[in-house]
Amino acid sequence: MTRPNIVLFFPDQHRGDTMGCDGNPVVETPNLDRLADSGVLFERCYTSSPLCMPARASLITGLPVNAHGVWGNNLVEADRHGPSHVRSVRDAGYRTAIIGKTHLYANHRNDGHTRDHAHKLRDWGYQDIHELRDVVPSARCSCY
Repeated sequence: MTRPNIVLFFPDQHRGDTMGCDGNPVVETPNLDRLADSGVLFERCYTSSPLCMPARASLITGLPVNAHGVWGNNLVEADRHGPSHVRSVRDAGYRTAIIGKTHLYANHRNDGHTRDHAHKLRDWGYQDIHELRDVVPSARCSCY
């Protein structure tokens, strides 16, 4: 039996009811719908923090905010040598990758989300790193 692929989407500011597979009659998300139909769709998923960095640190470490100590954005980093589900998956033989903005480390003035911090992401267990450097242009739409 082949092992399943593990794909975890962790978007910023994506409401749970904004996918066609979740019954939204207006939003068209055919690719996400197809993935949801052939995989696992979490119906009750709650964030550990309303802020980006603490929530991402909890997702990676499996620890609540009070245990990993990342209380805000860009203030302090979680211990990247501590618990990491990414490292556990990698050690089980999976190839690990991250694509997009990670926001797992404190940014310093003017460095953004860049390859300059790839070594930190490797410490978390990521092997392939494709992090965005700048703002990605997107289409504008109006729902009104």
